[in-house]
Amino acid sequence: MELSSKKGQLVSKAMLLLLFFVSVFTPRTEAQTVGDLQPQGTHITWYNAASGGQVVLKTTPIVEGTHYYASQTVNGCESTTRLDVLAYVNPQPQGSLSANGPLCSSGTGTLTWTKTAGTGPYTIVYNDGTANRTAGGVTSGTAFNVFTNPVTTSTTYTLVSVQDANCTRTDGFTGGSETINVNPNPTPSFTTQPGAIAYTYFVLTYTTESGKSNYEWTIPGTTPTNYSIIAGGGNTNSVTLKYLTAGTKTVTVNYADNGCTAPIAASSMATNVSVSNTGVPVQGGKLVYILWPSDPGYDPLVTHGLIAATADQSTGIAWITGGNTQTTRNGNTSVVIGTGQANTNFMKAQTGYTGGAAKVCDDYTNTDTGTGVYSDWYLPGLLDLDIMCDFKSSIGGFTADDYYWSSSENTGSTEGQRCTFNGFCYPGWNSKATNYRVRAVRSF
Repeated sequence: MELSSKKGQLVSKAMLLLLFFVSVFTPRTEAQTVGDLQPQGTHITWYNAASGGQVVLKTTPIVEGTHYYASQTVNGCESTTRLDVLAYVNPQPQGSLSANGPLCSSGTGTLTWTKTAGTGPYTIVYNDGTANRTAGGVTSGTAFNVFTNPVTTSTTYTLVSVQDANCTRTDGFTGGSETINVNPNPTPSFTTQPGAIAYTYFVLTYTTESGKSNYEWTIPGTTPTNYSIIAGGGNTNSVTLKYLTAGTKTVTVNYADNGCTAPIAASSMATNVSVSNTGVPVQGGKLVYILWPSDPGYDPLVTHGLIAATADQSTGIAWITGGNTQTTRNGNTSVVIGTGQANTNFMKAQTGYTGGAAKVCDDYTNTDTGTGVYSDWYLPGLLDLDIMCDFKSSIGGFTADDYYWSSSENTGSTEGQRCTFNGFCYPGWNSKATNYRVRAVRSF
């Protein structure tokens, strides 16, 4: 506002807009004041009314939507007309910073400014732990790339300032810091897997690390033609199965961890699966029998069965020796499949025991022929021995038309039960002092 004289009278000439704005270019903790109103001219006095009223000090905080009235004093003369100013305070920009991720190994990092106040576009200044970086022309809600890409390590980004068309904020952000996390790619492995040799219908288990997500198993062939899953698989860290066909089998597994999926699935060792015919070499001997659901000790999750030694442990030995054992009834043995180990233990525990058929089996440790070394052999029960006789040709090494001891006692105190390995494989019994052949077995 300027003041001039005409014909000895003071005349005011308004040089200001009737409405103007207060723009906050530097954030302040105190309220904006009347002194921040900046009309043209000097020696300005503010009032709270168009005429009369009270002087408003420049230190008075501005109230949004309030009218303030300005006069100008020149050469000691104050204008009689006051300029009506409606105060409007532009809000500082406000909002939050967010980031993408997590990234797996490395990747392109982006940040997003989401405003709750302010007028875009925005100029964002942030610090990435190395230096302040500036991103211009940012639109609220639209991601922009960070200065250093690709991001290879977890990095925290902190807002330094946000400027919009009118104002700048440097602190007090709703969300002023965000981290782009970079996680390593997982490396799956097998913690449990079958060996190099297996057989059809044997229960096999593959296991990988627990506590992950999105497990993916790949099994050769199709079910139920080539394999059947007994337990697990799907989104679990293990799978238990039976192969139904022979061949070389390799299973793969993959999973995610911390949001990252392994780029390469883990492959199991190759397992050569053979048809589980009686007589195939397995675990130190020859396969005799695989338990079925009706057999004692059957477990759908674990293959159990009977293995025979590859040769006789004795060509002739008494059922039991020592003290009165040959004339005293043991009374604890059974003929049932799978009871041979218990029978052997009862024979060894009998008072006066010193040896016999059970001892040569219990003392036996097989020679390694490529399927492992085992020392848990025992004298077979009667029905175990009967099955061995049925498959004697496949198992091999038996003497035709000869007798083999079982670990099953007959009802008489002096008799043990044995099988005749001839064409009929019939069971019978005889004196415990009689010398018969012995073939050890073990369970698996």
